[in-house]
Amino acid sequence: MTHTIAVVGAGLSVLADSLQTLLIARFIAGAGMASVVPAVIAWVGEVLPPDQRVAGATDMNSAYATGAAAGVLGAGLLADARGWAWGFGASGLLGGLALLATLRLFSPPPPATPGSLRVALGVPAVRWLAGIALVEGATLFGLFAFLAPTLLATGASASLAGVLIAAYGLSVVLWSRVARAATPRVPVLRLMAFGGAMLTLGWSAVAWSPGAGGVLSASVMMGSTIIFFHSQLQVWATQAAPQARGPGIAMFSGCLFVGASLGTALGRPLFAAGQVQLLFAVGALTAPEFGLNIWLSARWWARW
Repeated sequence: MTHTIAVVGAGLSVLADSLQTLLIARFIAGAGMASVVPAVIAWVGEVLPPDQRVAGATDMNSAYATGAAAGVLGAGLLADARGWAWGFGASGLLGGLALLATLRLFSPPPPATPGSLRVALGVPAVRWLAGIALVEGATLFGLFAFLAPTLLATGASASLAGVLIAAYGLSVVLWSRVARAATPRVPVLRLMAFGGAMLTLGWSAVAWSPGAGGVLSASVMMGSTIIFFHSQLQVWATQAAPQARGPGIAMFSGCLFVGASLGTALGRPLFAAGQVQLLFAVGALTAPEFGLNIWLSARWWARW
C-alpha cells in the first residue's frame, strides 16, 4: 500500500502544471515512502536476533543510500538532457517495479509484537530516541538537502551536482565494509563518536569551500555518519520497546523526518540570502551535540 501511494505521487509530479500542484504531489510521494522505512526497520527487528541487527541495519542503509545516490545522479542527468519531469517519471516507474517485485518475491511475516503507540510512548527510551532522531534529522538530513542547490548556485550543472551527491551512496557502501571490520573490535560509543565527528568535518568542509570540493567531502563524510551513528540508533530503536516495536520505530522514524523538514525550513532563509557558508558553519557547530547525545543515550539506555 505504501509503495502504491509513493508511485501515485511520482506520477502526479510528472503531470504537475504549477509549483503548488508539484508540492502536493511530492508530499504524497514522500508520505508513501516515509511509511516504508519504519516498516523495514521493524521487520529487521522482528526477524534478526539482537547480535545481527547492526549488520542488518548497516546493509539496509547501504542499499538505501545507494538508491538515493543513484536517484540524484539519474535525476541530474535526465534534467540536463530531457527536462525536470523525467526524473519524477523514472522514480515512479522504478517504484512500480519495486512494488511488483515486493508482491511477487517477498512476503514478510506479520509483526509478532504490534503493540500500540500509547504503549511505546510509555517507554522512556522510546521518547528519548525520538528526541535524538528529531535533532539528528535537522542536523544531518536537513542540511543535506542544501548540498545540490549549493553547487547549482555556483554555476555547476545538474549533472555535476548529481555525480558529486552520488558519492554519498558510494561512501556509505565503503564505510559499511569498514564498519564490519571495526564493529567486533571497537566499542559502539567510540564508533558513534567517530560518525558524529565526521559530520562536523563534512559541514565544515562546505562552510570553508562551498564548491565541488567541499560538497564532495561532505558527501563522503556523511556516509560514515550514516553507518557509524545512524545505524546504531536504528538498532536501539528496535530494542527500545519490544512489546510495541512497530509503533516505537514509527515514532523514531517520524521524528527523524520531521527533524529533517525543520532543519531545511530553518536553513532556507540563510540559503535564500546567499549565506551558504554561514548556514553550513551553523551546522558544523550544531553537529557536536551528537557527542552529548551519545553520552546521555548510553546513560539512559543502561536504565531500561
